[in-house]
Amino acid sequence: MDAAGQARGATVFPFRANTIEARLEAARAGMGIVMYAAGVAPAGLEALVLDVAAPSVPFYVVMHQDLKRVPRMRAMATALTQLFSEHVEAL
Repeated sequence: MDAAGQARGATVFPFRANTIEARLEAARAGMGIVMYAAGVAPAGLEALVLDVAAPSVPFYVVMHQDLKRVPRMRAMATALTQLFSEHVEAL
């Protein structure tokens, strides 16, 4: 654990899971917090308001090089990139 995590009060992480469903259930059971998509409020949980900015998570659009030549796939990648850029600017 890094110093920033310790400064925010983190001590031990007793639960790890690969599925968002398991992490959501753990958070609902009071086992800690869960990172979820911005603007989405899963039932039974509320947003955590921090006095400092939360760490950012990079987002990448990745596809096989052959698919880059397919017009509809290129259009989809462009649309996703624009959508996420607009979302980040709105935050």
